[in-house]
Amino acid sequence: MKRDALAQMRGTGGLKLLASEVDIHFEGIEAPDLLEIEIHPHGRLHDTCFPEGRELPCARCGRQGGSLPDAPLLDASTLLAGQDLFRLEDYTTIIIATERFVEAVKRLGLEGVVFKEVPAV
Repeated sequence: MKRDALAQMRGTGGLKLLASEVDIHFEGIEAPDLLEIEIHPHGRLHDTCFPEGRELPCARCGRQGGSLPDAPLLDASTLLAGQDLFRLEDYTTIIIATERFVEAVKRLGLEGVVFKEVPAV
């Protein structure tokens, strides 16, 4: 995330996001001033997303096997209050943002991210 966007999200957006410096280099151009946001795994998909049952997770990393369901639903009982941005424990490549986070991005006019609603049951 750009440093100024993070400052806006923390200030005007009121979000508590943790970030660290990114050590990247671009050949021939100056690297943009970016920070890496800490996004921890919390929450899982609801069991009803898997009518034939879940595949066993990887014994080493815990990643859930199989493809992401076409209509994913979050298991509300696995979500932590106060987490505006997190990854799913069973699909760690999926990043979930709360409505509060999405509204802050829209209100601040930030660009470069696309959101898709995922209901919680």
